[in-house]
Amino acid sequence: MAAVMLACMQTVRVGGVDLEITDSAFPLPARKRRVGAISTGRTCASCSTTWLAEGRPKAYCSPACESTAKAIRYARKKTDEYRGRDLPDDVHYAIRIKIAHAVSGGYDKAARKLTPEVQQAVIDRDRGLCVLCGQLWAEIDHIDGPDSNPSNLRLLCTKCHRGVTEAHLRPITDSATLELRDRLLRRIDAPEPERPCDQPGWDWRNWCAGPGIADPDADAELLLDDDEMEARGTEGGSGYDAGSRQASW
Repeated sequence: MAAVMLACMQTVRVGGVDLEITDSAFPLPARKRRVGAISTGRTCASCSTTWLAEGRPKAYCSPACESTAKAIRYARKKTDEYRGRDLPDDVHYAIRIKIAHAVSGGYDKAARKLTPEVQQAVIDRDRGLCVLCGQLWAEIDHIDGPDSNPSNLRLLCTKCHRGVTEAHLRPITDSATLELRDRLLRRIDAPEPERPCDQPGWDWRNWCAGPGIADPDADAELLLDDDEMEARGTEGGSGYDAGSRQASW
């Protein structure tokens, strides 16, 4: 599976502060359409694309749009929170990685979701320790792509997980990806949110129940997602693997 080559090491202005943006290469899983699934017309909260959504309501047409909106909300929230001050290192890092995921096609968290049984099997096998340095674990890392077989999983501490993530950083080599990144940065730095989903605290459920539904008669069965978790104060740190809820977005 080919990875998208991303990142360009340069300093940009985000929220009035200098931020070094270095994007990354992350392989994404192929998505298959379910045969016989019931489709409902919906409008993406991030790009306004109208599409036929299968199953439960979604606010976004793709993982890329979801990751883009989350990166923008997080960056706007943190740059406002620290306005006039330097961003803490962990916040600076989190913004960089969120932008990297957004412009590389999005982070499909569902594809990396682990069952409790698999999580426990990995913890038991690695004895609750980071396999690289021997410290207590903080993340369950997917070694190569989203395959959740235990052979593709390992325990890492926060420091080692960050090092592994940084090692995947690659330069952006095409103008289209650069334009994606620049549009995202403009939305972050806009005086007012350009879209409702750019506003920190945006409620995806209202979108699904209102303008996000192209068919006003469609059902709006809603489940918790990452925005709900964020609203409960579980923003997390640097990790992105769903196997470690305390360090996921």
